[in-house]
Amino acid sequence: MEAKARIANGEGSQHVFASNLYMRILESGPTGFLSKVSCLKWPLLLLAYAYTFHTTVNVGLTFMRVHNMMKVLDIASFVTRSFFATLNLHLAFAISTPSKRLLQRLSIEDSGGGRFRFFTLGGFLKSFVVGYVVLEVALSSDFVMNGDISEYCSDFLYGLNITTTNLTMNSVAAAAFFNLTFFDILSIVPGLLMADYVTASLKIKARIRQFKMVVENNLKKGVTQSQDVKRYQDMSYDVWKDMKRTDHIYSTLVFLWFLDIIMNLVLSVRSLAKGVSSRQSALDSTYYAVIFLVLSLTASSVDIEAKELVQEAKQLPTTVGVNDWQASGQVLLLETGLQSSRLVLTSGYFCFIDRPFILGAVGAIATYTILLVQLTPAGT
Repeated sequence: MEAKARIANGEGSQHVFASNLYMRILESGPTGFLSKVSCLKWPLLLLAYAYTFHTTVNVGLTFMRVHNMMKVLDIASFVTRSFFATLNLHLAFAISTPSKRLLQRLSIEDSGGGRFRFFTLGGFLKSFVVGYVVLEVALSSDFVMNGDISEYCSDFLYGLNITTTNLTMNSVAAAAFFNLTFFDILSIVPGLLMADYVTASLKIKARIRQFKMVVENNLKKGVTQSQDVKRYQDMSYDVWKDMKRTDHIYSTLVFLWFLDIIMNLVLSVRSLAKGVSSRQSALDSTYYAVIFLVLSLTASSVDIEAKELVQEAKQLPTTVGVNDWQASGQVLLLETGLQSSRLVLTSGYFCFIDRPFILGAVGAIATYTILLVQLTPAGT
């Protein structure tokens, strides 16, 4: 009861609860897929970190051969995106089980009427991610079998000259295929977790909408009593707990996802503008643009729904009797709590995912893209 009073009193925006209080509900339940295959964790991570090291050395040697200082941003972007992909995979193992249990929890609390819609969007994103990786692998396979591997290795694989090397053509083709596809394979795990995050966000949005509809019905009735406000306080506290659970599990990854998406979208648009690997660059640009829009607009829609709820709650005092001091005080606490606790998902604990955040991210993408397009030489 004391905890509920705190959230109703506006202290929800502060860390007044220990994490184990609102996460305790997730201590039991189904096990996530990555947790089931935890024996593969370190072999996969070692391979991923080895790929990051390979990328760093490879692009560094490329820079030394080109001797173009304007290519530094491009090289730094490739190294950074490889590191982010590996770090995302590392964190994915940590949140696999909590993520699955959170979705189960939200599914149990969900009324069920909109469940198909939620999993349609989440299912679409999962299918989109898998389809993207399959297409990337297919395009890379086609290039390795039918493209000019000699030129590719010379430009993008340690400056390798296949006419003077002792390696067989099969070995060179395998190395080129690994260099082309391993990053895309790494990206599949974060993409699938994004789909779970989108599903969780939409379920929280639905709970806020349900809360708002209850308040709207009360406004139509025209009378608000103390027991009604007590119910609203309980609903506010429950929604806040679900958002805290979601942020506790996902916020660090969401922050890395946005950085990763922005970085890769910039690189793919830059490559497309420079005419480098047009088919793959167009596919990459489409993929990262879609997941950025789905991820950001879904999360920000929670903020929009919560703001509409606050506007509805502001009308509650007009339905309280003049002499009902208890209900008046509770309505004031509810309104203050909703405004100060800010029911909105966060990225990295410090950045609200709302419309200004989306506009800022789009501005960063546009600015960085212009820099790379203008400062890197054509055909590189």
